Amino acid sequence: TIINYPGNYKLLYNDFLYEFQVVPGVTGIEDGAIYNNPITPLISSGNIYLNNDLYISGTEISNPGNYILQIMGINGYLEEYSFTITSNMSGILHNQNYSESVEIQFSGNAFLNNSYIESPYVVSEDGEYILKIQGENNYLETYYFKIEKPEEETSLISFIQKFDVVFLGVVVISGGLILKKK
Repeated sequence: TIINYPGNYKLLYNDFLYEFQVVPGVTGIEDGAIYNNPITPLISSGNIYLNNDLYISGTEISNPGNYILQIMGINGYLEEYSFTITSNMSGILHNQNYSESVEIQFSGNAFLNNSYIESPYVVSEDGEYILKIQGENNYLETYYFKIEKPEEETSLISFIQKFDVVFLGVVVISGGLILKKK
């Protein structure tokens, strides 16, 4: 007899009780891990649930969130894996100031100042921003950032450099009018 289904078992043989446990083969997942990219757990057997919904081994899990993967077997056997998948945010950091436009990339549902956005998204206007990324099982990432483009300083030299063409034009026209009148 081969027993390969997970569970807690008892075998009575020659008036001696043997108690043993069969555990499933599990790859692609670790308990307590935090992942930045999608994962694909492979479980050899058992009834498998992901956040209390039936799960098929080998199915990719990509949405950000907090997850509990449960493997149930015979006679009360239960094995649990808790893990988190992040939004894999790139482009901004929490509590940072930027002097130029930023392009943000992420996975999940995101709201920028309470307006829904999709990845990738470019933020170019000056201002203060709150980015919230929501995921499974009450998962939430929050980023505060500010875009402040520096104001250009006006000096006499920069003023002359910007408007020297206008001054040259006025001088040429004035000189032409003066010569024409003579």
